[in-house]
Parts: sequence; structure tokens; C-alpha cells
Amino acid sequence: MSTRYSIVILIHFIFLKFQAILVAMREFHIPFQHKDNRDLAELVLSHSQVYYRNLTSKDILNSPFLASPEFFEAIDHLWQDDGVKRAYGRSSEYQLLDCAA
Repeated sequence: MSTRYSIVILIHFIFLKFQAILVAMREFHIPFQHKDNRDLAELVLSHSQVYYRNLTSKDILNSPFLASPEFFEAIDHLWQDDGVKRAYGRSSEYQLLDCAA
């Protein structure tokens, strides 16, 4: 497997993991520890329509957001939020990809 393909798979799984966690936070009414992270969550979720079709590695690598430092910075900030960690801790109550855990 090429390094480039591995990166694409990693980006895809990170995105899917956070999409599931952020949706679960809404459903379980789990607030963000830092209010600014709501905007980051909306930014990440606003790109979810990208994944409702068959993607190629080219689609992901050419995505202005998913292949950007902004995406990884948003994920980093979100992962440090206690609300996100609480939702992740409740992942047995919703579908979270096994490979994302």
C-alpha cells in the first residue's frame, strides 16, 4: 500500500470518527467545554456531504478542506475538548467505526 493511499484512508477515518462523535454530542446534548469549538464542529460537519458518494483518493486529496492544515487543526482542537471526550466515552451507545477507536 502506498503512503499516499494510507494518508487518504487515515483522513477518511478521522473524518468519519469525528462526524459520528459530533453528531452524538448533539443527540446526547453534550456541550463543548470551549464554546469556540461549536464553530469548529460546524465547520467539520459542513463537509460531511462529501462522504455521501463513492470517493476516490483523488477526491479526498483534492478537497480544499480535508487536505488542509485547517482540517487537522480543527480536529486537534476538538479532540482536546472534554465534551468531545465525553461523547467518545459513550461510543458504545452509538455507531463508531471500530477502526476509528
